[in-house]
Amino acid sequence: MNSIDNDEMKSTVLISTDQIQQQQEPIIIDLENESTSTSPFISSSILVNDNCIKKTNQIIHVASSEPSSSKQINNHRTMGYLSRWEKEPETYYRTMILNSSGELQESRQCWLRKKQDENGKITIGCFLCNKYQMIKNANGKINPWATYDYSVLALNKIKEHGLYNEKHIEAQELELNSKSKIQPDWKTTQSMIYTKHQQSIQNLMFTAIFICQQYHPLNSFEPLCNLQEKNGVNLLPAEVSGINYRNDCAALCFLQYTARILHQELVEKLNQSPILGEYFVFS
Repeated sequence: MNSIDNDEMKSTVLISTDQIQQQQEPIIIDLENESTSTSPFISSSILVNDNCIKKTNQIIHVASSEPSSSKQINNHRTMGYLSRWEKEPETYYRTMILNSSGELQESRQCWLRKKQDENGKITIGCFLCNKYQMIKNANGKINPWATYDYSVLALNKIKEHGLYNEKHIEAQELELNSKSKIQPDWKTTQSMIYTKHQQSIQNLMFTAIFICQQYHPLNSFEPLCNLQEKNGVNLLPAEVSGINYRNDCAALCFLQYTARILHQELVEKLNQSPILGEYFVFS
């Protein structure tokens, strides 16, 4: 009996020792695959720290409840202003400008603007909404794009404003209508007239030089000018203030003037030559 009791006592001690060791060992349970009904920690006090749940000698890992798509959106919004956004087609508007010839032509310019305050905070806005004072949207709410105070730095929001904002579309129409009616100022108009007049005289001189180079008679100057005028070349009228610029006498005057200018340029080049210049000085 004593031996039996000793054996039972030993086995009881071993079992209790194994239970104590099992209780002291840390247990890790993944809640993604573990049912909450079978979890041994439902009724016990649990300390939450970030993405894991802690209990004495036990750690239970919990999957993040935030989807990956929302993380990407948050990272996208906090990465700051990108200058390449200004090259997106949705950030351009149509307008009209005067070219070098004083003629209206269509142009596309960027409406996206960036504003940075003294603390370094960056906001964005719309040049058109600011120019035409589109302070309120169609729904009556304040339009932060008009004051350069839109704080969400996201490309999708920029595209949404450029494509679907009613006040922005209205400002685009006002801009296009306004620029379509612009006229050049007096100085620009005067310069354009002078340039066209100068070009018409230059074309007459080129015609006279062509006749001389091809050994044509000077009386062929007038019919050749008439032919060029029909082909759209800008020339002086046949008679201006009683002076005819398209007869053989006018052609001869153009040739003499051109020859005198070419002769002066040739003499200047010879004088500037390090070899021929000394020869002309001593001779």
